Amino acid sequence: MNILLVDDEPIVRSSMARMISGIADHYRLHEAEDGEDAIEMLDSQAFDLVITDIQMPAVDGLELAGHIRGHYPDTAIVMLTGHAEFDYARRALAYGVKDYLLKPVAVDVVKGIIAQVEERLSNKRKQAEITQLRTRDLFEKKVTDLLYEMPLPYYDESLFPDFRELGVMCLTSSDPGFRTRNIRFSIKNMLSDLLAEYGTSVTVIEETHLTCILFLNNEREADWEGILENAQETISGMLRLKLTIRLGGTARELSAVSELYQKALRQIGVLEQGPEKNEPEAKLHRIIRMAKETIDKEYASELTLTALSEKLFVHPNYLSSLFKAETGQTFSQYVTRTRMQHARRLLRETNLKIYQISSEVGYSDQVHFSRVFKSLEGMNPYEYREKHART
Repeated sequence: MNILLVDDEPIVRSSMARMISGIADHYRLHEAEDGEDAIEMLDSQAFDLVITDIQMPAVDGLELAGHIRGHYPDTAIVMLTGHAEFDYARRALAYGVKDYLLKPVAVDVVKGIIAQVEERLSNKRKQAEITQLRTRDLFEKKVTDLLYEMPLPYYDESLFPDFRELGVMCLTSSDPGFRTRNIRFSIKNMLSDLLAEYGTSVTVIEETHLTCILFLNNEREADWEGILENAQETISGMLRLKLTIRLGGTARELSAVSELYQKALRQIGVLEQGPEKNEPEAKLHRIIRMAKETIDKEYASELTLTALSEKLFVHPNYLSSLFKAETGQTFSQYVTRTRMQHARRLLRETNLKIYQISSEVGYSDQVHFSRVFKSLEGMNPYEYREKHART
C-alpha cells in the first residue's frame, strides 16, 4: 500500500513514519512537509492512503482533503488531530474522511485504522474488478448477438468502444488439438494481446471456429492483410497448429457485423459457398430443415438445444432465434409437439402401457408426460385411448 504522511511538525512526522514503517514492511511510505507539498506529490504519483494533520500553514488538512476527494476519489484519507481540534475534524466528513488518529497516537490504534483502510480498499478493488468483468461479459454477449443477428430492439452503443472501423475475422483448424478447451482459450488470449495496439477486440469461441471482431480506434489506415498474417504466423508458431484465418470484411456500422460474419464463415469453409444475394435467408431454411429432421428422428432421446446446435455447428442463441422466426414455435414447443404426435399414434395403434409410451417418446416421468399430454390434448392419455378405441 502506498501511504503519504503529511505533517508540518518534523518531530511528529518522523515519529509517525517510524511507527508506520514498523507495522508492516510492504507499506511504501512517503512524507510531505505541508499541504502544498502533499498536493505536488499527489499530482505526480498515486497514493492509496493519505494521513494528514489538520492544522497546517497555507493549505490545511481540510483543504487537502477537498483536493484529494475532487481529484483522487479512490484515495483514502485519515485525519491526524489533537483534542482541541476534534470537533473541527468532524467537518471533514464532507470530504469522505472516515477515520481519525487522535494525538498522541498509540501504535495499536494506527495499526488498526490502517488495517481497516486496507481492507476497504481491497474490497473496493475487488468490486471494481467484478464490475469490469460483468461489463466485459455483457459486451461480449452483445457482440455475439450481433454475429447471430438476434432480434434486438436497439443496440446499446454505450457498451461498444468508439471505433473508426471494425473488422470480422474467423479462425479454424483441422488439427484435433484445436477442439480442446485450453487451446481455444489460449488462442483467444493471444488474439487479445496481438490486436491490442489496434483497438478493442472481442473473440467468441464456437464449436468449429473462433470469431474475432476488432474495433479500430486509431486514425491510421489498418493493414488488415498484415494483421491477419501476423496473427496466423504468431499463433501457429507458438501453439504448433496449422490455422486458417480469414477476414469477412470491414465496416463502419454495427449493423454490418452479421453479414461480415457469414462471409468469414464461408471463407474458412464452415458454411457452404453460395450466391450472396438472398443467401442468408436460404441458409436459415437449410439449418431449420436439418434441425427439424434431427428432432423428428431423435425425439425420444434427451434432445437439448445445446446438443442440437453443436450437431449443426451453430450457436444455441442463433438456432433458437432462427427456429422461432422460421417455424413460429420455440425449439421446446416443437420437440414437445413432435413427441405428443407420436404418443397419440402409439395410444391409438398399440397396446403399450402408458408408462411404456411415455418412455418411447422421451419422458422418463409418466406423471410429467400425462400432464403435458393433457395440456395439449385437453384429456389425459387414458381418456384419449378410450375415446379413440370406441371410434
